[in-house]
Amino acid sequence: MSNPDSKMNINSLSIAIPAGIFIFILVIMLFQFKNSIVYFNLILWIGFPVIGFLIASSINFGSQYMMCRTVNSKKAFLGAIPTFLAILIGLGISSIAWCRIPVVSVITPLFIDKSVDITNKMNNGLNSIRNINSKECCLPKLSLEKIENNFPIISGFSYGFYLLFSMLFGTIIGTGISSIC
Repeated sequence: MSNPDSKMNINSLSIAIPAGIFIFILVIMLFQFKNSIVYFNLILWIGFPVIGFLIASSINFGSQYMMCRTVNSKKAFLGAIPTFLAILIGLGISSIAWCRIPVVSVITPLFIDKSVDITNKMNNGLNSIRNINSKECCLPKLSLEKIENNFPIISGFSYGFYLLFSMLFGTIIGTGISSIC
């Protein structure tokens, strides 16, 4: 249990939000240069869980010191394991195409001038959405693969969205584990 006489109070969500936003920005930057990075999947699947683990460990060290006035490195690293696992789960969820469609459908109009209906199947190219003769009633259909191939940063937004919430979840659970005195 944390020290009740401590004058410092740590809200783990207020610490987790900046950490999650940091991971979100890193993911978007990585996806911006997706085609030029040789070890892209290695960085994504190993680098980000390790970065999340290190960030969560440092958060746990700080929260332990503020709450308990001592530091136990075993508890700090043990408390960072939920963040590592949550980021792996977030990467797994975001690697499923139909889980990325809701985020992509919100972000795509920022990069393409019109709203489009995003499907999982390859069917139309990007030029079909700018067709002047298309009917007003229907949104043009565009495949997720086509959008992500032409605009890799859109894929980064979807991965970043899931990793943001994975970081939040893992950090909140881990801080609860590590701050027990």
